[in-house]
Amino acid sequence: MSVPMPKFKRLLQLVAGPPLFIGLLVFVILSTDFEKRIQGQQRQFGQATVAQLSDFLVPYVVAGDVLSLNVISAKMSQQDQVISIAIFDDKDQLLAQSGSESKDGSIFRDEMTFQGSAIGYVKIAVPEARIVNQGFLILPLLLVISLVGLIRFRPDLIVAWLFPVTEGNATISLDGTNKSDADENQIITAGPECMLVVRIRPSHHLARHFDRFFSAAEKFNGIVEQTTPEELVIHFDRDNPMYEAASAGLLIRQLTETLQGNMTFGGTIDIASGDSNEQRKAASYLASISEGDLLVVNGESLLADRAALQTFHHPMVAYGDLQRILEIDHQQQLKQDAEAIANQ
Repeated sequence: MSVPMPKFKRLLQLVAGPPLFIGLLVFVILSTDFEKRIQGQQRQFGQATVAQLSDFLVPYVVAGDVLSLNVISAKMSQQDQVISIAIFDDKDQLLAQSGSESKDGSIFRDEMTFQGSAIGYVKIAVPEARIVNQGFLILPLLLVISLVGLIRFRPDLIVAWLFPVTEGNATISLDGTNKSDADENQIITAGPECMLVVRIRPSHHLARHFDRFFSAAEKFNGIVEQTTPEELVIHFDRDNPMYEAASAGLLIRQLTETLQGNMTFGGTIDIASGDSNEQRKAASYLASISEGDLLVVNGESLLADRAALQTFHHPMVAYGDLQRILEIDHQQQLKQDAEAIANQ
């Protein structure tokens, strides 16, 4: 399956870009409108409170009852809706005050009148409780920028998410070109899970160099399981399992030739199936008679032109199409890797 990336990228930008931008714009408009409505309600509360308070305080101001004025202002300022309150006479002389004016509050003022004459005024400060923190608006903005950037610069990640590779030996070319252009274009490959059975004899060599064999398998994403003193079963299920199993097997064989000691190698690769126990036993038997060869039971076509194969013949084997891997396309690199691992 192939997806032409330029067209697909334009389609993503067309489909996802406008809705994201419109959604952000609507969010900002609704948030601003909601905040204005809340501020209007707070303004109405402040105006109504100071108007009622000015009428209520008239008798105390006329009587010159400063003590009562201080008690009333103190009780008012204890409420969460009021920051401070100040009462003045008609000569701007402070009669009573409680709380302190805040820059974050809104000031409301109303005159006190008695028999048609102004006898003073009241000032109260109420808090401006912002329901919407403008700083939070940067979060959806950053989200939109991130999504647009992902669509613009890394559409391959979206392709991999929309079109996951699930079938064996499936290939997706991200720009729609042929496999021959793989050196210039990113290609995602996948294949069936594979199993590599390795026998190292005598068994004490496997125990002595286990860490090195483990490193060789791990280099190609192999999951190692030791089943007997002389046998390793290595599982591969990532990227191109057959190719990685072949690379790991040849690297382990190269290690046995590089390390000191008279040890023999035998290996078998097979595609994992439902009856794994019987399959492992069959692969283990083939590894025991392979005498230095790395055999492939099934799936040799998955190696394509990346490995040199040869038919394997043995009087104790009835397989007619059993293949052995002579070398792989990066054989020289495997020799260098074997030297490096051997010197660990």
